[in-house]
Amino acid sequence: MSTMKTLATLAVGLAVAAPGAALAQGQMKQGQMQGQMQAQMARMQQTMQRMDRLQDRIHQMDRDMAQQMDQMRTQDRDRTADQDRLRDRDRLMQHQQLHDMLQSTGDMVRQMTRSMDQLRIMAGDPGLAGDQAMNRNMEQLQQHFQNMADQTEESLKLMEQMRQRMQERMRSGGGS
Repeated sequence: MSTMKTLATLAVGLAVAAPGAALAQGQMKQGQMQGQMQAQMARMQQTMQRMDRLQDRIHQMDRDMAQQMDQMRTQDRDRTADQDRLRDRDRLMQHQQLHDMLQSTGDMVRQMTRSMDQLRIMAGDPGLAGDQAMNRNMEQLQQHFQNMADQTEESLKLMEQMRQRMQERMRSGGGS
């Protein structure tokens, strides 16, 4: 009979302890999910800040190129030799093409920033917090945005190098 009493006491103890253990485990899982969401939000914020910096660089380069093209137009009017005029017009056209690429890149960065902002809003939606597949997809999408920011930054570096090369050619008076 004492074995029965011990088993009954043990069963009552387990019945009382089980809900508490399940509650603690659920709280731990919820805490982990919140930590993952916070980390994802921080990564998104970093990417958005990087996009802002890219936009600033593009804007500065755009202003510089517009100023250079204005100078080139003024120089073109002052030139008398036909060959110099043709070379200057070719340079102006090259500057305009690079300027157009830069503006398109700026438009793309603005669109990517808007998309990142929408993703950030979705990631903060408590209704999606428990959906692991959705969270994985959002994390993958955030990584794609990060990769696009990397590629955009590389493209911007190349455009800056092209602009510098054009400036050097303009200063030296060389054609190519």
